[in-house]
Amino acid sequence: MLTYQNRTYSLEELKSLTFSTEDSLLLFCKQWLNQTPFFEVNTSGSTGEPKTITLSRQQIENSVLQTQKALELTSTDTCLINLSGNHIAAKMMMARALVIGMQATIISPSNNPLKSLTSSFDFHAFVPLQLNAILTENNTAEIALLNKAKAIIIGGAPMSLNLIHKVKERITAPVYATFGMTETVSHIALKKINGIPNNYFKTVPGIEIDIDDNSCLKVKGAVTKNEWLQTNDIVKLYTEGFEWIGRKDNVINTGGLKFQVEALEKLIEKAFHDLSIEVRFFISKLPHESLGEKIVLVIETDDIIDVRDVKLHLAKSCSKYQIPKTFYFLRKFKETPTGKIDKSGTLFLFC
Repeated sequence: MLTYQNRTYSLEELKSLTFSTEDSLLLFCKQWLNQTPFFEVNTSGSTGEPKTITLSRQQIENSVLQTQKALELTSTDTCLINLSGNHIAAKMMMARALVIGMQATIISPSNNPLKSLTSSFDFHAFVPLQLNAILTENNTAEIALLNKAKAIIIGGAPMSLNLIHKVKERITAPVYATFGMTETVSHIALKKINGIPNNYFKTVPGIEIDIDDNSCLKVKGAVTKNEWLQTNDIVKLYTEGFEWIGRKDNVINTGGLKFQVEALEKLIEKAFHDLSIEVRFFISKLPHESLGEKIVLVIETDDIIDVRDVKLHLAKSCSKYQIPKTFYFLRKFKETPTGKIDKSGTLFLFC
């Protein structure tokens, strides 16, 4: 059974109903039930130009079974689908419901998908922006609904330090950060955030990983047709799993020194947490006459932030070359269709 816009459909109904092109999840569901062998999905565009790739039905099924085993999902569970149906995250939630036999409820994407709900669900998937909105509003009833869940997965972007602290303080249901991409048919690794947390991402059953000479992750499993998929993600491998360091192409060369953008963002995040500043931000680079490239910090806020305080705090743990040379402030970032920050598009507004 599937509930969409307060109407419940049987699987037999979904096989033959005609939907508008806006009902992309129902169209995916109809195609799946009618044994469509291949599906076109779009990448997010957060690390390059968006592109369309083709996934086989078998790849999608294999991904579902990996997640089912990792999270112990069953046909008696229920799931909420509150993500855009145009992208893989929502399609995979729909596929999990269909393959496992879970009852699914589809609602329109919003910052706080629990706002109008009174029923709990066993399985949730959120982007960090959604979970942060729920926990920031801190509605007792909504938190209670979350805490009845069997598993909550978070994907689409890294979780901030502030969000991780909120999760640990307010959510007792298991919350997992996910690691994956469209090319791996959703996540291939999970990291438990609360309860007894994990320090590293652990691969789901059936996934094999390795690194190349540049410490970039390679992934192999049924979801990659048992072929090695080379990524640009720099990782450190441990016995217990792996730690994500950043993207290979995300390096700033300033004054002859090279810095990983994601490592710089962790330093900024720690400083903002210590200063009780809760905003979205990102590090980028611009040409500089003497340094070659300069580090810039772009902040999304309506409030006034004292740049001097931030620089003084960063000076305690950073070299002078790691401290951003320029600070930009913007009321609202440009975003990709999946809600991720469009860094190049946002930075272009200042250039």
